[in-house]
Amino acid sequence: MRYLIILFLMLFATVQAVVASDLNKEKRWADQIVDALIDGEPEWLQAGDQKFLAIYTEAEEESTKGMIVVHGTGVHPDWEQVVKPIRVDMASHGWNTLSIQMPILR
Repeated sequence: MRYLIILFLMLFATVQAVVASDLNKEKRWADQIVDALIDGEPEWLQAGDQKFLAIYTEAEEESTKGMIVVHGTGVHPDWEQVVKPIRVDMASHGWNTLSIQMPILR
């Protein structure tokens, strides 16, 4: 299941890669997030020649259920007020989650 989600995201990201993104800011945010990450594991996905961060949080009990968590403008895949609580709480309810870094537009 995890690999199907990653495959879907890679295809989705390929389409999104044509949008002008602030790659330097994405990298800075990704570095900060990975350094501070407590819940979940960093996963690096690739679209064309661009790598981007995703956070995989495995369900507390074995599960085939999965969901993708997407943040809004101006935040990141470990957004403390919304994204992090969703991905951590869903994992405690039997859902594997993948939170992805959306392009930061210039």
